[in-house]
Amino acid sequence: MRQTFCPRCDNLLSRSGHCSICGYQVKVTCHHCGHLNIPTAKYCGGCGRGTTFSIRYRKLLNSIFNPFQQIRLKRFFGGIAFGTLLALFAFSSMGMKYYAPEALPEEQAVVPVQYEKSVLNSNIIKSIDSDLDEICADKDRKKIATLKELCQIMDVMIKNLNHIALRINKKKYPLDNAESYLEQEPSIKKAETATRGNAAIMFFAYLTDFFELKYKDFAKGSSYTDIPRFNIMEAPSSALKNYGINISATDERFGVNDGISLDELCKAARHVAIHAVQKANKEAPDLTALPEIIIE
Repeated sequence: MRQTFCPRCDNLLSRSGHCSICGYQVKVTCHHCGHLNIPTAKYCGGCGRGTTFSIRYRKLLNSIFNPFQQIRLKRFFGGIAFGTLLALFAFSSMGMKYYAPEALPEEQAVVPVQYEKSVLNSNIIKSIDSDLDEICADKDRKKIATLKELCQIMDVMIKNLNHIALRINKKKYPLDNAESYLEQEPSIKKAETATRGNAAIMFFAYLTDFFELKYKDFAKGSSYTDIPRFNIMEAPSSALKNYGINISATDERFGVNDGISLDELCKAARHVAIHAVQKANKEAPDLTALPEIIIE
């Protein structure tokens, strides 16, 4: 450390260690040859050796590497140092706390389809069966359905099930008709035939409103080989599968662009109704109970 005050008169010394009042001169002894040097001397006046370790190290580097190589070395080691600090910061911010695996939300758990007599004999299921039979009258159920027929089946669900949601739901409520859901999907509106992908999007939109589902709970990867991560079909396909509503081509392949038959759409609508009745049986049993027969 350079001395800043004169030991004789306590005056401020210059950078070279010289006192302008009494003329005292501070000298630093070279540890190699014993020569006396001023405090700011970089090299010894006797042996020419660097007075500090950093100066001697710099002289050694200059003798081995040219200026361009030294610039590259600076950048290389600077990058390593920055990366190390960044990694340490990242790991330290994570902490050492153990996080238990996040439980699956209630909506994402697989919901079994129960064929109990109390469900199948409810007025709602009977009404839906009757309306679906009317749509399919004089039609081949195995043929590929049109977009118009998909909307008709959606309207059957809306007609028979919306009163349950209006009574039970707290935050979300289904729309009044299939056309309203179709307006939200302009790309589907241009299609003439119903595909498995279009049907899944329409059914998922209705399920989201009816069962008050959250989109993010199902956008966590699909089990179908033709639906990659972050695809638009990821959440609809996962939600329908979890609710046992099967409109996929196979268990492994969904078949987004494949046509879907009228019979498959009717079965899917019926399964939605079964889940709706089960929900009503738990929260508002009076909505699905058979009317009392009074004999006078």
